[in-house]
Amino acid sequence: MIKAVSTRKSSGSCREVSQIIRTLPSLKTGINVVEASSKTSIFPVLAGQELRFNGKAYWIDCADHASTYKISRSGPRDVLDRVTVSRHYTPLQHYQAVQKAGEHLSKDFELLVLPEINLLYENGQLQDKEAEELFYRTVSTVEKYIDRYNLKVLTSISRPSNLSYLVEGASSNTVKVKETELGLKFSSNGFESRIFPEEHGLQTTLPLYFEKDLEVNSFGSDKPDLPTASGKVFQ
Repeated sequence: MIKAVSTRKSSGSCREVSQIIRTLPSLKTGINVVEASSKTSIFPVLAGQELRFNGKAYWIDCADHASTYKISRSGPRDVLDRVTVSRHYTPLQHYQAVQKAGEHLSKDFELLVLPEINLLYENGQLQDKEAEELFYRTVSTVEKYIDRYNLKVLTSISRPSNLSYLVEGASSNTVKVKETELGLKFSSNGFESRIFPEEHGLQTTLPLYFEKDLEVNSFGSDKPDLPTASGKVFQ
């Protein structure tokens, strides 16, 4: 998500300074693979961020990642009106859902969400060769949707896996998520979490020199309420 922190000069003539703080990475067009140590599904959080302004998402779910409560908490007020969710419990159901998704997708769609994309293909319902062939078709179809609709695909791989190479070989980006004392830490494509939302503001791991550099080089004597060495910034 993006937080805006503003301040005004106490002298009166009202110069407003806004600092845009990213707390989540942006997704890239193509396949974005989530690698998470946390057992908590972070798909609603990442999907909510991508839909914060506009666009729609088509969500092909398994393993109950698509919590409408979490999705609504992670995006704007109308986010649930812009998310289509289908739930599936067998590899054939999942495969057919991916094949038929093209009947619903359009240029209005920003995001295709496929948590644990390989899970149902490798849970013992299919023979290894059948699973590989069906999953290959699934990934190939997803790639066609990316080319046709310029989609961002948000997915993850259920481990252990013998089929992960089909996704990893096609991926454009990896989003790594790690649990820390401050909260979930994200890293992806040059981005790394330094700001962590909390109940009454934000916590940060930004060092002291960040504060001093901003104060001297950017704002002169007018120091804004940005993250400091104390580790907190309040809105």
